[in-house]
Amino acid sequence: MWSLGCILAELATGVPLFLTANEAELMARMMEILGLLPAEMQQQLQRDHFELHFNADGTARYWTGGPHSAREIDKYNGPPGCRTLRGALGEAGKNKLFVDFMKQCLVWEPSKRMTPSQAYEHPWMKTPVRKPLAPAKHT
Repeated sequence: MWSLGCILAELATGVPLFLTANEAELMARMMEILGLLPAEMQQQLQRDHFELHFNADGTARYWTGGPHSAREIDKYNGPPGCRTLRGALGEAGKNKLFVDFMKQCLVWEPSKRMTPSQAYEHPWMKTPVRKPLAPAKHT
């Protein structure tokens, strides 16, 4: 379901939801939208992975870009929860049912994500498409 959410976001916007160049930046970008990784999941990380993404007290480390940053314009990641999924989805973020569907796909804990059966029954899946999503044009 996580992958479906990421694919739908890219189809809707024309760019990956979590565009990154490395693992540290990936975690930072996910936390910008989804908030801090739950403490239970932080505890499951191997020590080297934990230290890459978090300080000893569990607060997030921020990726500040650099020569290998995926986005030269965006060199700084904000604190967990500083961006909304709705905002990240651009024009598609105006569709409340789509945003709700996406929020249920992109949940940190797999056991709390929507199941494929629940996705099939979600109101967004039952809504007729009036006009196709028009991804932003990128050069």
